Amino acid sequence: MISSSKQRFTLFILTMALFSVASAQPLVQETITETLQDYRQLEPKQPFSDLIEFMQLGCNEKGEATIGIAYRQIESFKPITGVVIVERQPDGFLLRSATFPDIKKIKNGKNRRQVEAIVKPVQNIPFDPHSGKRAVNTVSSATRYGAKALNYFNYMARRVALEIEKHNQSL
Repeated sequence: MISSSKQRFTLFILTMALFSVASAQPLVQETITETLQDYRQLEPKQPFSDLIEFMQLGCNEKGEATIGIAYRQIESFKPITGVVIVERQPDGFLLRSATFPDIKKIKNGKNRRQVEAIVKPVQNIPFDPHSGKRAVNTVSSATRYGAKALNYFNYMARRVALEIEKHNQSL
């Protein structure tokens, strides 16, 4: 009888974990679809690297990559998906946004607001992927989770910009 209740509990935990992952993916996919809807999409790279789970570029009518999106799971109060959107501008690159589409996985309102506060100012930030400077500076009041998320956002934004350049140089 004891092993039966342990098995049911284990099955419950596995089911909840699978449901959590499955419910996050549609939100992330919706973000990708919405971002790239006006572009010719290049083949996504999944996984792109050890640190980036997914990257996809979008091209204009000339075949030049002008936008890119990347994401990875980021450990916060709960594992959530961090997404960056980078655009190529005439004078450089723009980190258009950094978001957590599945932020609602963090049930505690205080914790969720704390994480949302970290990404709120991360919009429309011009940056140079070759300068060595960060697109987003770590906020001194950020939690360890927030600081880690900002580091990942910086890394992903830089890698997307470099991939856009790499694609355009190969034309």
